[in-house]
Amino acid sequence: MSAIRAFKEANKRKIARNWDTLYILLDIHATVMVPNWDGVSKDFYPHCLDALRKINSDKTYKIIMWTCSKKEDREHYKMLLEKEGIDIYAVNENPDTEGVLNWGDYSQKLYCNILLDDKSGFDANTEWEEILNYLDPNFFRRIKNKIINSFKLIKKYLSSSPSIYVRDVNNSKINIS
Repeated sequence: MSAIRAFKEANKRKIARNWDTLYILLDIHATVMVPNWDGVSKDFYPHCLDALRKINSDKTYKIIMWTCSKKEDREHYKMLLEKEGIDIYAVNENPDTEGVLNWGDYSQKLYCNILLDDKSGFDANTEWEEILNYLDPNFFRRIKNKIINSFKLIKKYLSSSPSIYVRDVNNSKINIS
């Protein structure tokens, strides 16, 4: 299941069942952080932090860090995410649904509504951008406008130049004059 489909289905159930909260299990390696088998991962996937900040801004969602990392590494990743403005509700547990409840036994299974984990098919190289577009359809338009306005300011200050060019990702020249 794609992450977008998981978000849509979870939100449909939330409305139909009048839930206040949706729980997201969030893996770290190959989902949030680019794996580094020589130690602690240091690099986030593109759009990951922006998407997580957007998720975090909606109090409907509670993010549960879901990782097999060693205890000291779990603490490091939790602090790293919190430093980036992402609240982690819990680590490897859901304190709201522990033990035997009216609707099920969660003593050996973690309750969640959305699973973001490379082991479940999540593709961090593409799906963070899709999540960001789903949660905030104007995000990339705002970024593009900020970039264009920045270049216009640069042009204004470099007005002695007849034309200003930038290069795109394909190394093609773009006239921004």
